[in-house]
Amino acid sequence: MFQSIVLVSALFCVLAVSFAAGESIRGRALDSQRNNAPGALINPKWDPEYPYCSFSSLVFYSADNVFTFEIEKNQDTAAGILKVEVMDCCVPGDKWAIMIDGQGNKDDTGVGNGSIYEFTGETAVAPFVRGTVAISYAQGVDMFPAGMNVQFCYSREGKNGQPIMVSLL
Repeated sequence: MFQSIVLVSALFCVLAVSFAAGESIRGRALDSQRNNAPGALINPKWDPEYPYCSFSSLVFYSADNVFTFEIEKNQDTAAGILKVEVMDCCVPGDKWAIMIDGQGNKDDTGVGNGSIYEFTGETAVAPFVRGTVAISYAQGVDMFPAGMNVQFCYSREGKNGQPIMVSLL
């Protein structure tokens, strides 16, 4: 009975975050950028070293799911540092793995600490021009579907808008 209640509340949390953002339950890159102000749905601490951040809310239906994002800096943006962090959703304790493939010996990996209140598991690559980021389940409470958020931050501002383009593959 307790597991059913927790599972229903976890799914409700994921649905609320997904639909509040106008996104599908499957998750995809959001345009909820944060330029010099906290985000609307999630209020992470603002880091002046990373003036641009966007995030995606994802739902994992099993521990084997992997979400891969393609990221490329815009041509009018100077090369900078890409920082990726994760935050668990709803039921604390799931740890999410981050793997950045920055193309050409610029790789990094990290794992969040299972927090549902802040982004953790900082993983960064510099200078970042283009590459992929894979988000996967590392360990935790093993209750699926499971929701989480991933934040992509870049250390440079774009001259004509977003400094990086984030696409779910």
